[in-house]
Amino acid sequence: KRKYHPQRQDRRANNQRKDEKNEPTTETPKEKGEHDEKKEKHEVALRERAFAKALDPDPQLLRKFLNQKDFGRVWLTLHLSRRGLFPSRPLLELNLSSLGPYDVTAAEMIDSLPFCLQTLKLSRNPRWLFSWKVLTKVFRLKRLPHLRSLDVYDCGLNEGTAEWFPYLENCRELRDLKLSRNGRDLKPYNWRQLARSLSKLTELRSLLIDVCKLGWCETTLFRSLPRNLQTLSISGNLNLGDAPSCWEALSVFVRPVPPPPEAAAASSASVSRLRVLDLGGCGLKGQDAEHLLKCLPGSLTKLSLSYNDQIDMSGWKGLASFMEKNEKGGEGLKELLLAYCGLSSEAAGVVFAALPGCLRKLEVRGNKRIDVKGWTALGAKLQSHTSIYELDVSDCAIDGQKAAAFVPHLPLSLTVIRSRFNDGMSDSHFDSLHKRPRMYMDNWRLTFLQKTSAETLEEIGGLVELTGGHNSAKKEKKKRRAMRKKAEQQRRKEARAAAKENDAASSSSAAAAAASGGGSLNLSGVSTAAPPTGFYPLGVSWASSASVGLPAAAAAAAWL
Repeated sequence: KRKYHPQRQDRRANNQRKDEKNEPTTETPKEKGEHDEKKEKHEVALRERAFAKALDPDPQLLRKFLNQKDFGRVWLTLHLSRRGLFPSRPLLELNLSSLGPYDVTAAEMIDSLPFCLQTLKLSRNPRWLFSWKVLTKVFRLKRLPHLRSLDVYDCGLNEGTAEWFPYLENCRELRDLKLSRNGRDLKPYNWRQLARSLSKLTELRSLLIDVCKLGWCETTLFRSLPRNLQTLSISGNLNLGDAPSCWEALSVFVRPVPPPPEAAAASSASVSRLRVLDLGGCGLKGQDAEHLLKCLPGSLTKLSLSYNDQIDMSGWKGLASFMEKNEKGGEGLKELLLAYCGLSSEAAGVVFAALPGCLRKLEVRGNKRIDVKGWTALGAKLQSHTSIYELDVSDCAIDGQKAAAFVPHLPLSLTVIRSRFNDGMSDSHFDSLHKRPRMYMDNWRLTFLQKTSAETLEEIGGLVELTGGHNSAKKEKKKRRAMRKKAEQQRRKEARAAAKENDAASSSSAAAAAASGGGSLNLSGVSTAAPPTGFYPLGVSWASSASVGLPAAAAAAAWL
């Protein structure tokens, strides 16, 4: 009705005549471009207002929304957050991991990061190129002054994509930095730029540079570590074994620094705050190991020396002296990881005898050279411990004699035992652990012992399956399956024999009834008379012969 209203039609006709009379206006390309730009900006502003109005500013929903793969919406959300449209619920965390094929889109996202961002995850993006250049610009312009955590794990950084290293110093509130698996194509000057930035990050607490091919050229990196660092992980850098200058710089860093004379009376604690040190697979050996292990601070609570099989006796003695001093004057070592370190029996005796009383986790996995004397020393030391709760002795070639040397002396506080790949251990070696209120044993699969009696263990399969290894457990399972199958076959055989006997009894009773001349059926031991002549229920004829089928029986039952 509106469309064909007469007044509306007259108005349209008049406007059309006016347009025909007027000369057509000509716009220059510049004016046309400005008009299109204004129109586009207006449309974008309308879209932004509608999106900000419809989006719930709840942080959990916003985080869930950002984890989607709709990059246009993610970019618009970042843009709105940067413009301050969510002042009450600021965006604090952003995860852009594994977005390798979308380099240009990721660059637009990074360029729109809000100033209030605190956590940024960019891991597993080895194909990026423009995004790293945009990140360099963001750091250079100090757009992320409140950034606290940065994760660039396994990003394939090289000399071209690591240009943001010198500008990392602008993030003065940075606490966690993860650079693991990025040293394949980095040059020495890149590490020097990172070292200069690290020296100014006084709030840095955690630094992970695992598997980065660090060598003698990266000595400046260890010399520039901040004193407030609490977690340092450099595992998997085998080239450090031929870089004594790096170990010397690291020894200087971890060495406890005495307080100044004016503060000595107030506090006697060391300045170093290092708590976690991971040196697994770094080629540590010889005098480097001795000097470094002697200089460890008393604040250390976790130490990993796994996969360093070239440490000699002097290095193990240095570790023993550190643990003795640490137990007396420091917080105490809580976790000690010595997997596949090539421990000999003598070295194991020295280390086991110096274990601190506050130790909670001990891992000696893969040390097959330890004999009965070493395990005896372990049992004698752990017998008086009251805090240890986890012990890993997997793949140590433990037989019955070695197990008898330390298993009966394990403390009551021990709740987790891992002893995989020790074929010489049997169920009799764990008889002393049956009375534990709670025990977790890991030999091949996860198994929980919640009861205290041996009868309960027999009910759930016995100790053979729990501690005998995979082969014995597989045999026991196969044996039980065969027994169940045999019992099922016997039950079916007996059922068939009983059915045959019932059929024979019914046929004999029917034959006897036919011989007597009566028309009766024996149903479940109940004898009933025949129905009157001429009455046949359900249309089934009454049979007086010996061959009485199922329809006749059903009809008789219905009649009764």
